[in-house]
Amino acid sequence: MLNGNAADHKVVTEIANLEYFQWHDVQIDVNGTTVRVVYDGIEKVVQEVDGLDFRGGYIVFTGSTGWATNHRRFDKLQILHQCK
Repeated sequence: MLNGNAADHKVVTEIANLEYFQWHDVQIDVNGTTVRVVYDGIEKVVQEVDGLDFRGGYIVFTGSTGWATNHRRFDKLQILHQCK
């Protein structure tokens, strides 16, 4: 999403088999207007996002189950940046 518009998802990819209590490696790269997502060593999406000009600010991670509940956890989160 850009600028907090929750109705306008910019980068979406399907990830299957999350419900077996295993840790996963996720890498998200933002370079100019390109967003790249790598999940457990597999490139899931590389996408240009019109209007993206990220120079710092907030990055938010969310998850949804619809009506159910679930837990998401981060371990060893690293944010590496060279904002200009």
